[in-house]
Amino acid sequence: MRNRQVLLEKLGKFTKGHRDRVAIVSGGSGLGKSWVLEQIGQRLDGQPHRLIRSNKHDSAWPLSGLFSFISAIPLKLSPEISGLVPDSTDAEVDRYRIAIALLQELTEKIEPDTVFLIDDLDFMDPDSQRILGFLASRLQGNRVSFIATTNSATVPEPFDVFQRFPLEMMDSLTLKQIAIDESVFELQESVAEILVCFARGNPGTLLEHLSSLSEAQKSNQEPLTLPYHARIESSSTLRALEARFTATQITALKYIAIGPVLPFAVAIKIPDVTEHDVSELVNAGVVRFSQELLNLPNALMRSHLFGVSALCNAARCICSLPKPQTP
Repeated sequence: MRNRQVLLEKLGKFTKGHRDRVAIVSGGSGLGKSWVLEQIGQRLDGQPHRLIRSNKHDSAWPLSGLFSFISAIPLKLSPEISGLVPDSTDAEVDRYRIAIALLQELTEKIEPDTVFLIDDLDFMDPDSQRILGFLASRLQGNRVSFIATTNSATVPEPFDVFQRFPLEMMDSLTLKQIAIDESVFELQESVAEILVCFARGNPGTLLEHLSSLSEAQKSNQEPLTLPYHARIESSSTLRALEARFTATQITALKYIAIGPVLPFAVAIKIPDVTEHDVSELVNAGVVRFSQELLNLPNALMRSHLFGVSALCNAARCICSLPKPQTP
């Protein structure tokens, strides 16, 4: 759906009434799924609601998504449910018994007309998806609503039976108006048009570029530049990458981003950076390693994390690093 305002009005109907209170919003990175959930939360006018966010690392841990849901309520688990939680990551999960026990507790403890907003449902572990889908289906009778987002076109079971609203690329005129409305400084029309061109129909990418320009202007960076070779990339993904790595790994990334390549032997001589730090970045797939050379291929991530002036300062610093010894 291109018109987000019409979508918000339709989704508002899922937060009221007694039937059909579950909806799925799907779309790729940068199309504004998280924004849609935030807007719904602002429109609820005091109606009780909870926002549950997931990330791709949750899928590796049994019931991690379900625990995020329980923490958002918050709900203290009864001994009956706690006894069903597996004590190891490879243990089998009794989804049915957990779902039935939770349904009984939630029916008694959740306020009527509560709305659960689940961001990135498809990042949750499969057991949590199945249990939450069961709860979403049954709790509708208690006037409880679920609105979830998913990155993929395939919606996890049993959420696939609910109505889905796929997000589409935005038209240029709408994106241009968003750029003008969201800018913290007076945005020239020509600059807005360039931002729209770089965004390629993705409002998330547009806001990412706009934020980059705003921060650069606040810090008096010159020249003001847009990220080069812009890629459709979720800003939430970039923030998750920053949160995922240690301070020393972020330091290593700053040097590697100077590019186009940095010798591995030089990288591990950066102050406070260890060989383990660099290897972790390579193993995570963020940094490429070929023939003893490192590079950071994500151009938008480079631009987001490291401004022009920061790169220039780092470039001057790297000249003083010890050079690798040739045999």
